[in-house]
Amino acid sequence: MMTKIISLFWVIAFLSISHAFPNISRLNNNTFHIDNNDNNNNNNNDNNYNVTKSPELNSLTNDDVKSNESYEDEHGVYVMRAAYLFGLTMFQIDAACIIYVIHRTYQRWKTSGYYLSMAYKIPFYMALIDFIIYFFQTVNLLHPLAATDNWSEPYCSFIAGGFFFWTIFNILLVGMSALMSWLIVCKKVQLNLGTCDYKMFIIPFIFATILCVISFPTFGSDEFWCYTSDQYTTVPAILLIVDISILSLSLCCYVNILNEIKTSELCNRNGHLIKAYRKILGYIVMYIVQWTPLMIYVIADVLNQEKLWLYFFTVSFISMGGILNMIQYILNEGWKDKHDPLYEISRRRISQSTKSHEIEGEIEGMNENDINNNNNLNSNLNNNIIIVTNNV
Repeated sequence: MMTKIISLFWVIAFLSISHAFPNISRLNNNTFHIDNNDNNNNNNNDNNYNVTKSPELNSLTNDDVKSNESYEDEHGVYVMRAAYLFGLTMFQIDAACIIYVIHRTYQRWKTSGYYLSMAYKIPFYMALIDFIIYFFQTVNLLHPLAATDNWSEPYCSFIAGGFFFWTIFNILLVGMSALMSWLIVCKKVQLNLGTCDYKMFIIPFIFATILCVISFPTFGSDEFWCYTSDQYTTVPAILLIVDISILSLSLCCYVNILNEIKTSELCNRNGHLIKAYRKILGYIVMYIVQWTPLMIYVIADVLNQEKLWLYFFTVSFISMGGILNMIQYILNEGWKDKHDPLYEISRRRISQSTKSHEIEGEIEGMNENDINNNNNLNSNLNNNIIIVTNNV
């Protein structure tokens, strides 16, 4: 299914690029007419000639469409095309990893009776967001690769706005996951996320929408891609503030969670402590590796110090989202799903014993004695720790 979606996306993308080529052809024709008029008038006056340019030429050469001439002059057209091709290649690898995680999650969803714990939902949600980011960034780089120039308006602003929205949404979702885990483990709060966990997405969606509306007038053509005009600092400032805030929040939440887990005999007895460390630290590292390089680019953009190598660096790590998610998924779950006869028993017990998601966890780490003695576990703290150990 995902392969068909990506194939359809590529067809739409190439049709969009082909739509841009008639404008480029008209530009070349207008240039040819200008040269002819210049040669005809050269006998009368070497420097003065009167040529009326067509509206298409004027629209392609106005200030709203910034070309990549500075980078072309410095590095050459072939180096620029190589940069765009490198970025597109990285995003295709990213897409393959995204499909892997989505496929594994779908297969597990079917084999488990159309039920998934949060241990599997979190990487699935991240994979979906990474796929949307992949879509916008692939479209962003296709036109410069073909025409060595950024998309014209309003396409460029739309692409930049879409990438900005889903980047903010992704970062905020990481913060929401950390905050919910902290509430469950440390504050013993029972959470009911609703159908399809929609409550988990409300705050990221609202904040991302507000910030996108505020920043919309600043979206446009950069010297390398569609991002934001050099004269504005709104988008870089928002990205820096959001990223630093969420990173600080995540680290504080996870440190408190780990300290709480250390005091649990249940986690130590079942070996969940080691698994919790691996999952929690894995998602923190994945978040830092993917988005910290973008902050380096943002700071350089504010200081007007963008270099071509920095674009290579940034594109490489933006495309690492799906790759890192797949690696983390394999480390946690292995290459193939393992059949666990206790999974269905525990799943049914969970669905019958609670109306909320606070104990919706991964059951595979529990042994048979733990399940038989489950009714003797009266501590809410221990129950909550089981959940977050697997939900984070």
